[in-house]
Amino acid sequence: DVYNIHPLGQATIEGILASPEFQDEASQSIQALAAFHAIDRYAKTARYFVEYPEDLRTVGVSFNTVLGASGWALQGEYSFHPDLPLQREEGSIFQEALTPIVCVLQGVPIQSLGQVPTCKAEIIDNVLDGHVRRDVSQAQVTATQIFGSLFGSDSTGFIAEAAAMTVHDMPDRAVTPLDTPGARDDIADATSWGYRGAIWLDYHNAFGAARLTPYLQFQHDVSGSSPAPFGPFVEGRRVVTLGVGANYLERMSADLSYTMHAGHHNALEDRDFVSMSFSYSF
Repeated sequence: DVYNIHPLGQATIEGILASPEFQDEASQSIQALAAFHAIDRYAKTARYFVEYPEDLRTVGVSFNTVLGASGWALQGEYSFHPDLPLQREEGSIFQEALTPIVCVLQGVPIQSLGQVPTCKAEIIDNVLDGHVRRDVSQAQVTATQIFGSLFGSDSTGFIAEAAAMTVHDMPDRAVTPLDTPGARDDIADATSWGYRGAIWLDYHNAFGAARLTPYLQFQHDVSGSSPAPFGPFVEGRRVVTLGVGANYLERMSADLSYTMHAGHHNALEDRDFVSMSFSYSF
Protein backbone atom coordinates (compact mmCIF):
# COMPACT_ATOMS: atom_id res chain seq x y z
CA ASP A 1 0.00 0.00 0.00
CA VAL A 2 1.09 3.55 -0.70
CA TYR A 3 0.12 6.39 1.60
CA ASN A 4 0.12 10.00 0.40
CA ILE A 5 -0.27 13.25 2.29
CA HIS A 6 -1.92 16.27 0.77
CA PRO A 7 -0.60 19.45 2.44
CA LEU A 8 -3.15 21.89 3.76
CA GLY A 9 -3.53 25.06 1.80
CA GLN A 10 -2.43 28.44 3.14
CA ALA A 11 -6.02 29.63 3.46
CA THR A 12 -6.93 26.55 5.48
CA ILE A 13 -4.02 27.07 7.87
CA GLU A 14 -4.87 30.74 8.32
CA GLY A 15 -8.48 29.78 9.01
CA ILE A 16 -7.45 27.31 11.69
CA LEU A 17 -5.15 29.83 13.39
CA ALA A 18 -7.86 32.48 13.33
CA SER A 19 -10.61 30.26 14.72
CA PRO A 20 -11.83 31.05 18.28
CA GLU A 21 -11.45 27.39 19.29
CA PHE A 22 -7.76 27.35 18.35
CA GLN A 23 -7.06 30.68 20.03
CA ASP A 24 -8.79 29.52 23.23
CA GLU A 25 -6.80 26.28 23.28
CA ALA A 26 -3.56 28.13 22.54
CA SER A 27 -4.26 30.64 25.29
CA GLN A 28 -4.99 27.87 27.79
CA SER A 29 -1.84 26.00 26.78
CA ILE A 30 0.29 29.12 27.16
CA GLN A 31 -1.26 29.88 30.56
CA ALA A 32 -0.69 26.30 31.73
CA LEU A 33 2.93 26.39 30.55
CA ALA A 34 3.50 29.76 32.22
CA ALA A 35 1.94 28.49 35.46
CA PHE A 36 4.11 25.37 35.43
CA HIS A 37 7.22 27.49 34.82
CA ALA A 38 6.29 29.91 37.61
CA ILE A 39 5.70 27.08 40.10
CA ASP A 40 8.99 25.44 39.07
CA ARG A 41 10.94 28.69 39.55
CA TYR A 42 9.24 29.35 42.88
CA ALA A 43 9.88 25.81 44.15
CA LYS A 44 13.58 26.07 43.28
CA THR A 45 13.96 28.98 45.71
CA ALA A 46 13.08 26.61 48.58
CA ARG A 47 15.58 24.57 50.59
CA TYR A 48 15.08 21.71 53.01
CA PHE A 49 17.10 20.82 56.08
CA VAL A 50 17.18 18.12 58.74
CA GLU A 51 16.36 19.17 62.28
CA TYR A 52 17.17 17.29 65.47
CA PRO A 53 14.56 18.47 68.02
CA GLU A 54 15.79 19.23 71.51
CA ASP A 55 14.24 19.10 74.97
CA LEU A 56 12.79 15.60 74.62
CA ARG A 57 11.51 14.45 78.00
CA THR A 58 9.81 11.31 79.29
CA VAL A 59 8.10 10.59 82.60
CA GLY A 60 6.92 7.08 83.33
CA VAL A 61 5.94 4.46 85.87
CA SER A 62 6.19 0.68 85.62
CA PHE A 63 5.38 -2.45 87.58
CA ASN A 64 6.03 -6.18 87.48
CA THR A 65 4.56 -9.03 89.48
CA VAL A 66 3.85 -12.76 89.49
CA LEU A 67 0.22 -13.83 89.71
CA GLY A 68 0.28 -16.20 92.66
CA ALA A 69 1.12 -19.82 91.95
CA SER A 70 -0.06 -19.60 88.34
CA GLY A 71 3.43 -18.80 87.12
CA TRP A 72 2.22 -15.90 85.00
CA ALA A 73 4.57 -12.92 85.10
CA LEU A 74 2.90 -9.57 84.47
CA GLN A 75 4.65 -6.33 83.59
CA GLY A 76 3.25 -2.93 82.68
CA GLU A 77 4.37 0.60 81.91
CA TYR A 78 2.89 4.05 81.36
CA SER A 79 4.95 6.88 79.89
CA PHE A 80 4.16 10.53 79.17
CA HIS A 81 6.09 12.56 76.59
CA PRO A 82 5.45 16.32 76.83
CA ASP A 83 5.84 18.39 73.64
CA LEU A 84 6.93 15.44 71.54
CA PRO A 85 7.76 16.43 67.91
CA LEU A 86 5.51 14.61 65.41
CA GLN A 87 6.20 14.56 61.67
CA ARG A 88 3.67 16.23 59.38
CA GLU A 89 2.55 14.38 56.25
CA GLU A 90 4.95 15.27 53.41
CA GLY A 91 2.30 16.00 50.81
CA SER A 92 0.59 18.59 53.01
CA ILE A 93 3.93 20.34 53.61
CA PHE A 94 4.63 20.65 49.89
CA GLN A 95 1.09 21.81 49.22
CA GLU A 96 1.31 24.50 51.89
CA ALA A 97 4.70 25.65 50.60
CA LEU A 98 3.24 26.17 47.10
CA THR A 99 0.09 27.95 48.32
CA PRO A 100 1.35 31.57 47.82
CA ILE A 101 2.36 31.07 44.17
CA VAL A 102 -0.86 29.17 43.45
CA CYS A 103 -2.86 32.12 44.84
CA VAL A 104 -0.98 34.52 42.57
CA LEU A 105 -1.66 32.33 39.55
CA GLN A 106 -5.34 32.34 40.48
CA GLY A 107 -5.41 36.13 40.28
CA VAL A 108 -4.61 37.30 43.82
CA PRO A 109 -2.27 40.35 43.60
CA ILE A 110 1.08 39.81 45.31
CA GLN A 111 0.56 42.87 47.52
CA SER A 112 -2.77 41.40 48.69
CA LEU A 113 -1.52 37.95 49.71
CA GLY A 114 -1.38 38.95 53.36
CA GLN A 115 -5.05 39.88 53.28
CA VAL A 116 -6.11 36.37 52.22
CA PRO A 117 -5.49 33.91 55.11
CA THR A 118 -5.67 30.85 52.88
CA CYS A 119 -2.75 32.14 50.79
CA LYS A 120 -0.26 31.55 53.65
CA ALA A 121 1.74 34.71 52.90
CA GLU A 122 3.53 34.34 56.24
CA ILE A 123 5.60 31.40 54.97
CA ILE A 124 7.33 33.47 52.26
CA ASP A 125 11.01 33.93 53.19
CA ASN A 126 10.34 31.96 56.35
CA VAL A 127 10.73 28.41 57.72
CA LEU A 128 7.83 26.03 57.22
CA ASP A 129 8.00 23.59 60.14
CA GLY A 130 7.76 19.94 59.16
CA HIS A 131 6.61 18.88 62.60
CA VAL A 132 4.23 19.84 65.37
CA ARG A 133 4.68 19.29 69.10
CA ARG A 134 2.03 17.51 71.13
CA ASP A 135 1.83 15.66 74.44
CA VAL A 136 1.82 11.89 73.91
CA SER A 137 0.86 9.07 76.27
CA GLN A 138 1.81 5.41 75.87
CA ALA A 139 0.74 2.39 77.92
CA GLN A 140 1.56 -1.28 77.61
CA VAL A 141 1.09 -4.52 79.52
CA THR A 142 3.04 -7.76 79.04
CA ALA A 143 2.29 -11.30 80.19
CA THR A 144 4.85 -14.14 80.19
CA GLN A 145 4.51 -17.83 81.01
CA ILE A 146 6.82 -20.85 80.83
CA PHE A 147 4.83 -24.05 80.44
CA GLY A 148 5.88 -27.67 80.61
CA SER A 149 6.33 -30.09 77.74
CA LEU A 150 4.28 -29.55 74.59
CA PHE A 151 4.69 -31.62 71.41
CA GLY A 152 7.55 -33.46 73.08
CA SER A 153 9.53 -30.32 73.95
CA ASP A 154 11.46 -29.82 77.17
CA SER A 155 9.71 -26.48 77.81
CA THR A 156 7.30 -24.09 76.14
CA GLY A 157 7.34 -20.30 76.41
CA PHE A 158 4.66 -17.74 75.67
CA ILE A 159 4.71 -13.94 75.76
CA ALA A 160 2.02 -11.44 74.78
CA GLU A 161 1.96 -7.67 74.88
CA ALA A 162 -0.79 -5.11 74.26
CA ALA A 163 -0.04 -1.41 73.90
CA ALA A 164 -1.77 1.85 73.06
CA MET A 165 -0.64 5.35 72.07
CA THR A 166 -2.63 8.58 72.41
CA VAL A 167 -1.81 12.02 71.03
CA HIS A 168 -3.38 14.71 73.20
CA ASP A 169 -4.96 17.66 71.37
CA MET A 170 -4.48 15.94 68.01
CA PRO A 171 -4.33 18.37 65.05
CA ASP A 172 -7.25 18.36 62.63
CA ARG A 173 -6.57 15.60 60.09
CA ALA A 174 -7.98 17.75 57.29
CA VAL A 175 -5.76 20.75 58.13
CA THR A 176 -2.52 19.32 59.57
CA PRO A 177 -2.33 15.58 58.83
CA LEU A 178 0.51 13.69 60.52
CA ASP A 179 2.66 11.08 58.81
CA THR A 180 2.63 7.40 59.75
CA PRO A 181 5.84 5.32 59.45
CA GLY A 182 5.48 2.12 57.47
CA ALA A 183 2.04 3.06 56.15
CA ARG A 184 0.70 3.32 52.61
CA ASP A 185 -1.97 5.93 51.83
CA ASP A 186 -2.69 6.60 55.48
CA ILE A 187 -2.32 9.41 58.02
CA ALA A 188 -2.03 9.25 61.79
CA ASP A 189 -4.90 8.97 64.27
CA ALA A 190 -5.21 10.38 67.78
CA THR A 191 -5.39 6.90 69.34
CA SER A 192 -3.85 3.66 68.10
CA TRP A 193 -3.33 0.26 69.64
CA GLY A 194 -2.32 -3.29 68.89
CA TYR A 195 -0.78 -6.43 70.32
CA ARG A 196 2.25 -8.66 69.82
CA GLY A 197 2.91 -12.23 70.83
CA ALA A 198 5.28 -15.16 70.51
CA ILE A 199 5.36 -18.85 71.41
CA TRP A 200 8.41 -21.09 71.30
CA LEU A 201 9.37 -24.68 72.07
CA ASP A 202 12.76 -25.71 73.45
CA TYR A 203 14.18 -29.12 72.51
CA HIS A 204 17.37 -29.76 74.47
CA ASN A 205 19.86 -32.18 72.92
CA ALA A 206 17.68 -32.53 69.84
CA PHE A 207 20.72 -33.55 67.76
CA GLY A 208 23.58 -34.49 70.04
CA ALA A 209 24.38 -31.39 72.08
CA ALA A 210 22.40 -29.08 69.78
CA ARG A 211 19.29 -27.31 71.08
CA LEU A 212 16.44 -26.53 68.67
CA THR A 213 13.90 -23.77 69.26
CA PRO A 214 11.03 -23.53 66.76
CA TYR A 215 8.97 -20.38 67.27
CA LEU A 216 5.97 -18.43 66.05
CA GLN A 217 5.72 -14.63 66.32
CA PHE A 218 2.68 -12.55 65.47
CA GLN A 219 1.78 -8.87 65.36
CA HIS A 220 -1.58 -7.16 64.83
CA ASP A 221 -2.19 -3.41 64.80
CA VAL A 222 -5.90 -3.43 65.56
CA SER A 223 -7.09 0.16 65.32
CA GLY A 224 -5.58 3.53 64.46
CA SER A 225 -2.21 4.50 63.01
CA SER A 226 0.51 6.16 65.10
CA PRO A 227 2.32 9.36 64.08
CA ALA A 228 5.92 9.39 62.90
CA PRO A 229 8.64 9.10 63.89
CA PHE A 230 7.84 7.26 67.14
CA GLY A 231 4.57 5.44 66.46
CA PRO A 232 4.57 1.63 66.31
CA PHE A 233 1.11 1.03 64.80
CA VAL A 234 -0.35 0.98 61.28
CA GLU A 235 -4.07 0.18 61.29
CA GLY A 236 -4.83 -3.33 60.06
CA ARG A 237 -1.18 -4.39 59.75
CA ARG A 238 -0.55 -8.07 60.45
CA VAL A 239 2.85 -9.74 60.54
CA VAL A 240 3.52 -13.44 61.19
CA THR A 241 6.98 -15.01 61.49
CA LEU A 242 7.59 -18.75 61.58
CA GLY A 243 11.12 -19.87 62.29
CA VAL A 244 13.53 -22.21 64.02
CA GLY A 245 16.71 -21.49 65.92
CA ALA A 246 19.58 -23.83 66.74
CA ASN A 247 22.31 -23.54 69.33
CA TYR A 248 25.33 -25.77 69.83
CA LEU A 249 27.16 -25.62 73.17
CA GLU A 250 26.34 -21.89 73.44
CA ARG A 251 29.08 -21.22 70.89
CA MET A 252 27.45 -21.68 67.50
CA SER A 253 23.92 -20.59 66.66
CA ALA A 254 21.80 -20.36 63.53
CA ASP A 255 18.32 -19.10 62.71
CA LEU A 256 16.00 -19.59 59.74
CA SER A 257 12.63 -17.81 59.46
CA TYR A 258 9.89 -16.80 57.06
CA THR A 259 7.93 -13.56 57.59
CA MET A 260 4.53 -12.80 56.07
CA HIS A 261 2.99 -9.30 55.86
CA ALA A 262 -0.67 -8.34 55.43
CA GLY A 263 -2.90 -5.29 55.83
CA HIS A 264 -4.28 -2.74 53.37
CA HIS A 265 -2.28 0.18 54.80
CA ASN A 266 0.88 -1.87 55.36
CA ALA A 267 3.61 -0.59 53.02
CA LEU A 268 5.27 -4.03 53.20
CA GLU A 269 2.09 -5.95 52.35
CA ASP A 270 3.66 -7.59 49.28
CA ARG A 271 7.15 -8.09 50.72
CA ASP A 272 7.25 -11.44 52.49
CA PHE A 273 10.81 -12.58 53.05
CA VAL A 274 13.06 -15.37 54.26
CA SER A 275 15.83 -14.63 56.75
CA MET A 276 18.83 -16.76 57.69
CA SER A 277 21.66 -16.03 60.11
CA PHE A 278 24.65 -17.81 61.64
CA SER A 279 26.93 -16.76 64.47
CA TYR A 280 29.96 -18.15 66.26
CA SER A 281 31.19 -17.00 69.68
CA PHE A 282 34.80 -17.33 70.76
